[in-house]
Amino acid sequence: MKTRSRQPIPIYPLLFAIASVLSLVATNIAEMELTNALRTLVIFLLVSGLFLLLATVCFRNWHKAAFFTVVAELVFVSYGQVFDLLKNSSFGSSFAHHRFLIIASLIIIGVAVIISIRMKNPFRWTQTLNLVMAIFVILPIYQIVSAKISDLKNTQQQSDLINNNQKEFHLQAQENPDIYYIILDSYTRGDALLSDYQFDNTDFLTKLRDMGFYVADCSRSNYVHTRLSLASSMNLDYLQNLGLDFTSGTLNINSLTPYILNSLLQNELSILGYQTVAFQTGYPFTDMKNANYYIRTDSSQFFSPYLESFEYLFLQNSAFRIILNTQTRFVDRYITPLGILHADYRIRIQNTFKDLPEIAKIASPKFVFVHLDIPHHPFLFLPDGSVNPDPSYYPPLLAPSNIELRKTGYINQVQYVNLMVIRVLEGIFTNSENPPIIILQGDHGMSVETRDKILNAIYMPDGGMDDLYPSISPVNTFRVIFNNYFGTTLPLLEDKTYNSIDETKVVLQLKDETSPNCMGK
Repeated sequence: MKTRSRQPIPIYPLLFAIASVLSLVATNIAEMELTNALRTLVIFLLVSGLFLLLATVCFRNWHKAAFFTVVAELVFVSYGQVFDLLKNSSFGSSFAHHRFLIIASLIIIGVAVIISIRMKNPFRWTQTLNLVMAIFVILPIYQIVSAKISDLKNTQQQSDLINNNQKEFHLQAQENPDIYYIILDSYTRGDALLSDYQFDNTDFLTKLRDMGFYVADCSRSNYVHTRLSLASSMNLDYLQNLGLDFTSGTLNINSLTPYILNSLLQNELSILGYQTVAFQTGYPFTDMKNANYYIRTDSSQFFSPYLESFEYLFLQNSAFRIILNTQTRFVDRYITPLGILHADYRIRIQNTFKDLPEIAKIASPKFVFVHLDIPHHPFLFLPDGSVNPDPSYYPPLLAPSNIELRKTGYINQVQYVNLMVIRVLEGIFTNSENPPIIILQGDHGMSVETRDKILNAIYMPDGGMDDLYPSISPVNTFRVIFNNYFGTTLPLLEDKTYNSIDETKVVLQLKDETSPNCMGK
């Protein structure tokens, strides 16, 4: 008597769904947390499972249904990527139209239907496809785990290096005022705003001065990218003096993260009994989750009614691109409010502005670190804080390509920041028992030509601002503060700016001051 061999279970469509999401995660792991993709993974897995069940009903054979499902999944997840590939290629740009791709996709689906119907002994391929898809799942998992392990090793090595290189400043506990370090990403200096954007920021700067701030009119960042700039300012020295190797002209950008999250500044203040208060930033390299008080400023990502950035990226790469690129009442009413409005960014910015004045009520002394990703794009806000109804100002992934939209969108956000910063400062002063130290600082500017020119406004109570000067740069900010309030005698470094193509190609080439009013200051 012959026994029927047990047929393998066709799970490869579900494995493909998992692999599709994890592959996108692996590609962007340096800029995101794995949790950002959890909802996408769950939803796509459920949809794929339901599609497989429906196909099983239609084909009356789940092996045939599994083959058809995986082809349909492949067409769906690759549609947007194929569209971009054709659009950016010289030979295929004429075919980068939805009408051509939709027809091609339907042909592929139709062929898959015919093959599925005519398949004989379809289970023969199931075991092989299960194995192939399992490998496709393992590969991105390996990439993600390797990246995380590398980051942990790198973090430990860099932390050891930081600890070995960090100097003991022997800060002396005196009055220990609260310290607020507020980074306004891409906030440009007043003269650059006027020359590059024809925007006069005098009113805001005057208000800061009236509140007692010293505004350094000629201040420039020491480096022109966020991680480079903050790693330097929070360790009170230039990066090349901190053990980082620039000789090759390239830099492992992740090596800078420990210099921000385990900085000399934070460590020295903690020795004095300072508690760290940090807000969620949206960037792993400035997210101080180990702070004594870590303020999450957005709602639960999994149950959020809005599309998150990763979800929008996934949909952009998929056949959902057809809907996103179609201007219809349906899209305007139901899709645009979900994804194009950058809900995670909007909620985080608004809640940080709202919650920041309340932080003053936390027991002193405290070091408050805030990295606000504004006026940096996406240019979502109008000057009054409302959302710009024109999505041309905030495309899904990058700044608008139109120069006038970039200029107007950026200035809109500068004005919104100005409005909210004054309210925040008034709230901090009102809620503080003793006058705090407050630093408002751009990590870099906005346009390429004046990217080194930054807002730098410092409030130091009780006459502590005598050592400030117009061209003071971030590397000297906390040297002046430590000298005035914590009994140190740190020498001030020469204020220099190093230019770089991007964060990974760091050429230590000095960038000179170009404003005639600031030369020699």
